Amino acid sequence: MNMQTFITLILLNLVYLHVRVGNDEIIVKIPNTSLNNQKVFNLSKGDTSQVMQKLCFPYNDIDKIPSIVREIKAEVKACCPDIIQIRSYWSDYAENYLVVTVDARFRIKPVGDSYIETRQKVLEAIASATKRVGAKFYTKYIQNN
Repeated sequence: MNMQTFITLILLNLVYLHVRVGNDEIIVKIPNTSLNNQKVFNLSKGDTSQVMQKLCFPYNDIDKIPSIVREIKAEVKACCPDIIQIRSYWSDYAENYLVVTVDARFRIKPVGDSYIETRQKVLEAIASATKRVGAKFYTKYIQNN
């Protein structure tokens, strides 16, 4: 498990943790010994949350990237009243696509229905802004970060 994996603790005993990994409903059994050298943070104690997405666009949309970045920022601000900060920026050139990073911070706990609904609003805002600009996502590669 890497540092960026988010888990929801379901059950804790002396030998194992039962957790839900990411947004899946799949419960995984993890031996406590596998966490010996890991940093673990209890996000449920926090009052703020983050939704981060790495978006891939084909090179033929290169001229649309500044508009995509601007539109995403405006759309997320408009649909999410609990927003603290939104960053949307062109972050990388990859071999076959361009990368835009969206990083939104909110005044809501990073667990529960409120977080899931806010995350969905951000994803909808990204889709809406991208459509409005006339860009398409690069679909030959799925980035898992």
